[in-house]
Amino acid sequence: MLSHVVKHGEGVPLHLEQLTRSVLSSDVLKLSADGTSYSLTGNLSELALPTSLENAIRGNLDNIGKADPTVKLLIELTAVLGGHFRMEEMAELWRLADDSGGGDESLQRALMIAMKKRVITSISSKGYVPSGRNRKSSAGENIQFMFMHLRILDVVATNMLKARAAELW
Repeated sequence: MLSHVVKHGEGVPLHLEQLTRSVLSSDVLKLSADGTSYSLTGNLSELALPTSLENAIRGNLDNIGKADPTVKLLIELTAVLGGHFRMEEMAELWRLADDSGGGDESLQRALMIAMKKRVITSISSKGYVPSGRNRKSSAGENIQFMFMHLRILDVVATNMLKARAAELW
């Protein structure tokens, strides 16, 4: 399995990470009951790895969006903001764009999921703790976030419909 992923990833760390995410989200592997290992549940030749880095990113983002539409919205809004944002900017935009009715709580939940999925990261030296209305670090700075990699921004921006981008602006 490892050699199959490494061969397709061509030694590019982001590509290897995205391919690994693709494999882990497929039905070819099954997590053990104790959560410490995976076992092959099908034929490795049945595993269709994405043919490019962009396809791998797109597939992983599609899976995230299907699992939670608010995370997809956060990712799209991040792309509209140029790939990085301060929390206060996102909170204002979120109030306009989010129709889930979850407000600040849905934004914080979506942000935590996007960070856990390694799509978005905090660029503050103190990190991010989702508490309080101001969401500032202990140093008093407004927390800033960005895509983990610019290629993610490229894929999201390319795939967003022009009408959707205009709506979010």
